Amino acid sequence: MVQIFLLAAPPSKFALAIFRLHMYMLSGAPLALLFPVINTRLLEFEKEIYYIQHILMLIVPVYLLRLGGIYTCEDMYDLSWASVAIGIIFIYHFVPLQIIASLSQVNLNNMLCPAVSDPFSGPMYRIFAIIHQAVSLPFMGKLLNWIGLQLSLDRQKQSSQVENDKDNKFENSEPASTFELCKDISVSSLSENPANGIVNTSSGTVLRRTMSAKKDTDDKHVLADPNPIPCPDMFRQNYAVPGSIVADDSLLHGDTASVHSKRQ
Repeated sequence: MVQIFLLAAPPSKFALAIFRLHMYMLSGAPLALLFPVINTRLLEFEKEIYYIQHILMLIVPVYLLRLGGIYTCEDMYDLSWASVAIGIIFIYHFVPLQIIASLSQVNLNNMLCPAVSDPFSGPMYRIFAIIHQAVSLPFMGKLLNWIGLQLSLDRQKQSSQVENDKDNKFENSEPASTFELCKDISVSSLSENPANGIVNTSSGTVLRRTMSAKKDTDDKHVLADPNPIPCPDMFRQNYAVPGSIVADDSLLHGDTASVHSKRQ
């Protein structure tokens, strides 16, 4: 039930506290797999469900640790969460659970008698249970803690590798970009198809400028219509780009048919 809550709960400090405490309450899952109690499971698929449930109890914490976010572990040498979890487990078993088991005569969590597969079965089985649970609870929690730390390191390595790949790709890429300013322009309406410069069309004037570190952009000339439609004022801004072609303002008004190239 605790794991169902963690899978559905939104990120919060309360969910973080529940997650870290429940990490030290999972020693029963491997013990149930090592010493299964299935003699009373008589219905169809009850035995299979028994194993599936206890396996999932060990998979869910690893899945949550893989998600990251609030599902993180404390330092390996921090025993505060383990101490609180062990205290809660012992109080839960010996106070409310034992009282309910005595009143209902149901062997809840083997509080009335030892399990049939208990290797420490006998009159002292509770003393042995306190001893081995005091060891196995923190051991299981720290094992999951170690797995969580390894997953966190893997995420950091992957993130660093992605950032390095992006930086290398950016550094090795060709520094070329194209800027176009146009007014109601379509490809089919182009009267000329030059690589760089100004192209006058029947529907407007296009100012195209290309920057390339590997090409010399000096002395680029293109043809212009005798009666071009001038660009709006918003297109007359001087976008200074190193290595780009800068057209004289007179060309925007159709006074000349060539572009005066300048190296910025």
